[in-house]
Amino acid sequence: MRYLCFKYVNISVVLILLFIGGGCEKSDNYKITGMLYGFADNTKVSLTLAATHQDEKKEMETTVQDGKFTFVGKLVEPRYYMLTIEEPTGVRGTYGFMLENSDITFSAVRGEQQEGRPYVELKDVQLKGSVTDQIFREKMAFREKLDQMFVDYREAHAGTIKKISELRKNGDRKVITDFMQTDDYKNLVKAEREAFQTIEKVIHDSVAANGDSFWGPLLLLNNRAYFSSNDTEAKELFNGFSEEAKNSFYGQALKKQIFPKTLKGKSVPEFSLPDRNEKVYSMKELSKGKKCVLIDFWASWCGPCMDEMPNVKAIYEKYHDRGLEIVGVSMDNNKANWERAIERAGLVWHHVSSLKGMNRCPVAKLYQVVAIPKLYIIGKDGKIIAKDLRGEELREKIDELFEE
Repeated sequence: MRYLCFKYVNISVVLILLFIGGGCEKSDNYKITGMLYGFADNTKVSLTLAATHQDEKKEMETTVQDGKFTFVGKLVEPRYYMLTIEEPTGVRGTYGFMLENSDITFSAVRGEQQEGRPYVELKDVQLKGSVTDQIFREKMAFREKLDQMFVDYREAHAGTIKKISELRKNGDRKVITDFMQTDDYKNLVKAEREAFQTIEKVIHDSVAANGDSFWGPLLLLNNRAYFSSNDTEAKELFNGFSEEAKNSFYGQALKKQIFPKTLKGKSVPEFSLPDRNEKVYSMKELSKGKKCVLIDFWASWCGPCMDEMPNVKAIYEKYHDRGLEIVGVSMDNNKANWERAIERAGLVWHHVSSLKGMNRCPVAKLYQVVAIPKLYIIGKDGKIIAKDLRGEELREKIDELFEE
């Protein structure tokens, strides 16, 4: 189910009050003067470039004293940044905004911590002084309606969503299959499909309407959680952008995501990761002497991944004794959940993980993993034969390899 790992970012747009000073001279630098309420002294505040879909590093970091913090710097042009507020306990709050060379004031109140998660809501946020951010808020206004639509869809089908989630945790494939034949589940699938069709159309139209400048690619980057090399919609949008938009900072960032260098036909990138018992295995070690290796990127929380496991298990049982190996690379960050999923689904092949999640896993970046499930087929020569096959296509490809 896509609602468990969908590609559109679900961030509720916070309506803020903005002050634009009239008759001000353009500044050559930026200065952010911040005031935080409810955060303790020595809370860290950092600035990180965002919306590039890259693992960006913090550019600046300071600490809060008497509720205040300041950043001073210079930009070539306005960019989208993430301001992160992190308490000594590790609890964080974040706020994304357009930073430009001007005098900017920021204030926020510490809200409640999310249940079971190290995040706090930032309340009563006010950011003043960035003209570009005001434009950004206007262009992103459509997200408020989309987010509310998504909330309404989830609330209308809350019982069914909870039920399928519980069944997947229990791992009984027959019970899951039977439930998927019920009217409740079919209505959920229909409502989900209609919701995402609306989301896709609104975002597509908003991006296309801004295709003459950097706003087009920025809006697309900001409203997608991931891209893939076969993302025809994103490619069509990019090809329709003006040259100015394509060559902009965000145009080039988008291009890297939708036109990545292919790994097919190349030697498999080497990596080493620990298994559940902390023993480190290398890809070279796991593939030694094998006719074919499947590298399966998955996670316990990914519904489509778990739905595909019976097919992967059947392939393993059929060909393991003839030289097939499977290496499961988990994108989990919770060891207990990872181990529980392996045991419940009866996944008897090799499993490794950094337990850092998909965004921070070094192997995910190496293999261009931005969404799961993702699977690579490696030949006996150590080169990548195919990727992203599932179901019948995967079975047919493996049958073909072992018939040679």
